[in-house]
Amino acid sequence: MKKSRQQKILEIISQYNVETQDELIEYLQKENFHVTQATVSRDIRELDLIKITTPQGVYKYTRAHSSERDRKREGGLGNAVVGAVISVDFAQNIIVLKTSPGMSDAVAVEIDRRSIPGILGCVAGDDTIIIVAADSETARHVGANMRDILSGI
Repeated sequence: MKKSRQQKILEIISQYNVETQDELIEYLQKENFHVTQATVSRDIRELDLIKITTPQGVYKYTRAHSSERDRKREGGLGNAVVGAVISVDFAQNIIVLKTSPGMSDAVAVEIDRRSIPGILGCVAGDDTIIIVAADSETARHVGANMRDILSGI
């Protein structure tokens, strides 16, 4: 049941611009999947779905990783996430990422998921992420790696 439900979620988000969990629940119910918000939330996390901004300025769910090849090329960061990062700067033990508007939360979540050694945490606004590193050497190393990932795209 879970596998077929998750497959249906992937089909739905590929066919429609689904903006909210409530919308996703409605689509699933039309397909005879009776789900709770908690179930859909768990499925979204397990499927590695993120929200992106469409060219029309609305949000929609999509997969964070488009392919295994893209994952490897990006050092494990999702294509949508890497595409959202505009710049990387660092000073002392702080790394600052500038992102496309509305995307910093998705990028910060992806960074947190990676459990990068020496990263103490992230704080995300609308288009900026502050990453606190354990020390300036870690910040320099992680910041440089992020720049390398972005320049390879």
